Amino acid sequence: MAGAFVIPWKLATPHGDESSAVLALLTSAAVLNSILVLFTKQEGARWSGAVLRLSVMLAVLTLAGNLASASAIERISAPLLSVLQRSEVLVVAIIAWGLMGERPHALFWLGSLVAGLGLVWMQGGDGQIDGLGLAYGVTSAACFGAMLVAVRHYVRGIDMVFVNAFRLWLSVGAWFAVHREVPSLDRFSGPLLFYVSLAGLFGPFLSRLFSMQSARHLEARFTALILLSSPVLSLPLAWVFLGDVPTGRELEGGVIMLLGVAIPVAGMLRMRAPLRE
Repeated sequence: MAGAFVIPWKLATPHGDESSAVLALLTSAAVLNSILVLFTKQEGARWSGAVLRLSVMLAVLTLAGNLASASAIERISAPLLSVLQRSEVLVVAIIAWGLMGERPHALFWLGSLVAGLGLVWMQGGDGQIDGLGLAYGVTSAACFGAMLVAVRHYVRGIDMVFVNAFRLWLSVGAWFAVHREVPSLDRFSGPLLFYVSLAGLFGPFLSRLFSMQSARHLEARFTALILLSSPVLSLPLAWVFLGDVPTGRELEGGVIMLLGVAIPVAGMLRMRAPLRE
């Protein structure tokens, strides 16, 4: 889902300014997630102090991360943004280790190293890359990585479908608090609303919801590491919809990244597999 998000997000950039795109993105995702809340069975607390604290933290990080990604996507390609956002794996590992004692084992660092080499190889060409765009991309990664750790910390006894909807509506409210304006309707063209709605479906709604639900079963660093595969998935989509033809280095880097993801995941599955007599 994360790999699919960057395609409509990139397509939306010519049709509106960054702040309007972020507002439309968050609102569309909030509406979709709220509809899901109505049709799903409650799987934990929906109103509690923990829910409120988690939702507020996620809302702030959501707004900051999406504003940063909106600035980045105007300056760099969709596959490169997807790559940069996967640097959240290091943020997640360090924060989760310090706050929750989830100490990464050797296979995690080995997998991260191999996946990181894939990222370096994928973007190791001679082309000019916008430095400010890179900084915005890394900033968005840090925000989204911190979200994974926050969810992991509060995951028990909370209805994550409700929390995702609540944090999105809080993010919409935070947008108005930050910008202190009510945007005119002429800032939201039909193409902008169409593309950001697709981006909202694949990104803040489904992708974030799935990663939040995975926190019930996986430590935050494993969720972040598995998400490293999204740049690989974004390459063929960018090829089809944006005309960005993957280079040989990008394809080779993608294979290396997938290998890096597989190393700690396979190790985790092996450790959790029941012993046979």
